[in-house]
Amino acid sequence: MEPTTVLHVENNEHTRGALARLLDVDVNNRLGKYDYVSTGVVAGVQAKLKADAVRLLILDLGLNVSWDNRHMIRVLRHLALGEDVAESQGPRTCEAHGLALLAHQHKVPLVVLTNYVDYLGGDPPLTETGLADVFCAKAIFRKNDAGIRECAAWIKGKLGLT
Repeated sequence: MEPTTVLHVENNEHTRGALARLLDVDVNNRLGKYDYVSTGVVAGVQAKLKADAVRLLILDLGLNVSWDNRHMIRVLRHLALGEDVAESQGPRTCEAHGLALLAHQHKVPLVVLTNYVDYLGGDPPLTETGLADVFCAKAIFRKNDAGIRECAAWIKGKLGLT
């Protein structure tokens, strides 16, 4: 049976609402033939992925604000460079990375909608391609008006809703 849920995991209610409006999600939380679930709560997302119920995952990298503010930029650099990351500061506590790997294991296409793209520079410079590789993402979009519009268009195209 084909997965029936498009799942948006995002800690910012404004971003969740903006993407849903651009996707024309209806009042019954339907996106075409799919259920559209938009949540800031990570609990339950793993179960949906493990049940092979998810057709597409839209993921914000910053799901745990307290942890993210202390560790995310450093951890993204280590992950993108293929370096080991201390367990207390690494992927096991980076909720987004764990969800991305689970989605990849279950062959769920993933797109990332994030502000962290703005922090990629450095030496050696990190790239959007490198970030996409680390999170097994099909595409990366900036979390701004233009990026959210681009993300919505990409999703509609991927799901054949254009």
